[in-house]
Amino acid sequence: HRSDVRAADTGPPALDRDDLGEELTSHPNAAIPGAPPGWLPPQPPTDHVYAPKFDAPTDFSSVDNPGDFDSFSFQAKYSNQKYMGHFTPAGAKIVPPGPDGKRIAGGYEFFYNGWEESEFAKGTYVRGEATTNVGVR
Repeated sequence: HRSDVRAADTGPPALDRDDLGEELTSHPNAAIPGAPPGWLPPQPPTDHVYAPKFDAPTDFSSVDNPGDFDSFSFQAKYSNQKYMGHFTPAGAKIVPPGPDGKRIAGGYEFFYNGWEESEFAKGTYVRGEATTNVGVR
């Protein structure tokens, strides 16, 4: 439980779901569509320090991290004392960018920071009412 955080609104502090009195705050990464009001992503322990092993990047800011995960959630994984990469909390590895900056694997292009539809995509994949909302953020 965290007692060092406050609600984003200007009203009284919001309480977490068990109503034990912990105050919540806004977090810059809390804007996940569909998240309940007052929800916060899990946070690292206050004493967490990024401590890479073996040949992992020594500075977390140099890790390919398009999802903007914190160093506690976006963990380095190793096999036989060799750095295999950093992985999301769900265990997925980020697709690295190619020479053109696109992230493509198995014929699929991955977008971690939004997607801009092309005219082809709008005409091919979007139907009916959805055509008025494509690209709205």
